[in-house]
Amino acid sequence: MIKYFRNAFKITNENIILTTPFILFLLLAGLFLGLTGNLASSKYTAIFLITTLLFMTAAFFAGWFYMVQKAIDISHENIDSEDKIRKSLAVMQTMTTGIGEYFLSFVFGIILMLLLVFAFIFTCKFLGGHFIGNVAVSYDALKTSAVSNEQLQLFLNSIPHNELVKISKWNFLILAAVTIFSFITMFWASVIIKTDKNAFLAFFKALSFTFKNFFGAFILFVYVSVLNFAITMLSGVCSGNNLLYFLATLVYFYFVVYIVVLIFLYYDEQQPKLEQYCDVFVKEEDFKKENNAENENENHSDNGTDSNGQE
Repeated sequence: MIKYFRNAFKITNENIILTTPFILFLLLAGLFLGLTGNLASSKYTAIFLITTLLFMTAAFFAGWFYMVQKAIDISHENIDSEDKIRKSLAVMQTMTTGIGEYFLSFVFGIILMLLLVFAFIFTCKFLGGHFIGNVAVSYDALKTSAVSNEQLQLFLNSIPHNELVKISKWNFLILAAVTIFSFITMFWASVIIKTDKNAFLAFFKALSFTFKNFFGAFILFVYVSVLNFAITMLSGVCSGNNLLYFLATLVYFYFVVYIVVLIFLYYDEQQPKLEQYCDVFVKEEDFKKENNAENENENHSDNGTDSNGQE
């Protein structure tokens, strides 16, 4: 696994241009939401804005993930450093190709992802309501507690102990659901780009790949989770200083790209090995079946000979 961590850093550094579309998309999406947030006054307007945001996100995912895969493909080529730099700079031009090739895949992929999120929410609500119970806390009280740390402390002190226990259990349930959801969808985008454009089939192939490579996928997931937690904590610590917060944001952008490259790189190198292993296993099973069939035929022939001899 260490070689994947190291190679992902190398690919990210050689293709630092991958951060540009990511930053531009975040700025564009933030600008879009800021300008249109007050326009969703009617149902039809809200549907139009949501659809527009869906198409924007799908186009970005299609182009950006394709760029990441191309950067990984370039890293596998046996070329000198100058040609590699030149090709890495040209990766930006492949974004439009990715949009044209995978746009519809990610439109349906995002829709399926949202449906899966709703399914997880419904399941968590059902399990929590059945085994934990509802928390007797009003929405207004929660809203007031989020104003400051002092208000939060007063809010927690005013809650009975049994309600605090319920809140802790609900937090654990939500954390478990988010963890499971993130784990089973970790390779979904990689499969769409590398293996299958059908988002529905890609989900099950990603799920199959995750569990067939469970140990490696689990280590990768833990590493990514720890890294994400560390970056989030760094941003929180630096939030009091504008300059430090700006630098922490740049670090966050870099490591988001690094994490995506790492996940794509792991799938790119492990999937052929898995297919090769499956082919060898299938061939061994076919060979065993052929041998068993030949042995059975020989046994039948011997039995027939013995019967004729006895006659």
